[in-house]
Amino acid sequence: LLDMLKTVAAMLLGEYFMGGAGKAVAGAFCIIGHCFPLYFGFRGGKGVSVGAALGLMTGLPVLGIIMAVFFTTAAISRKVSLGSVTAAVSLPLASWLTLAGEEIIMMNVFSAALVVFMHRGNISRLIKGTEPDFHPKKTD
Repeated sequence: LLDMLKTVAAMLLGEYFMGGAGKAVAGAFCIIGHCFPLYFGFRGGKGVSVGAALGLMTGLPVLGIIMAVFFTTAAISRKVSLGSVTAAVSLPLASWLTLAGEEIIMMNVFSAALVVFMHRGNISRLIKGTEPDFHPKKTD
């Protein structure tokens, strides 16, 4: 949640100072910083939470589309990583379908490519059939 809030704040500041291009540049740098943080030796996350924030900042319909893609894919496949990758790939398409600006669409294409790259190990395991299933914990 904190990663998402930082992304939203940075993109709002970018938009305030430089318009749509500033918003897009801020979003792109947020996902780069999330995946390759300086203070953790350039070893970070896979960009999914920041990608969700990019979807939110592109527009609520885009966020709705990528969340629906994530939850549907993860529920059917029982693979969170597959849900994450398909949601990331759907982000630029949803941006285009909702008529987002060119800068935002380009930012989302970059974001999707980076999320797919960061999931390359998961994708390899999905292809080999060795990626573990998601099993929700049952409470009594």
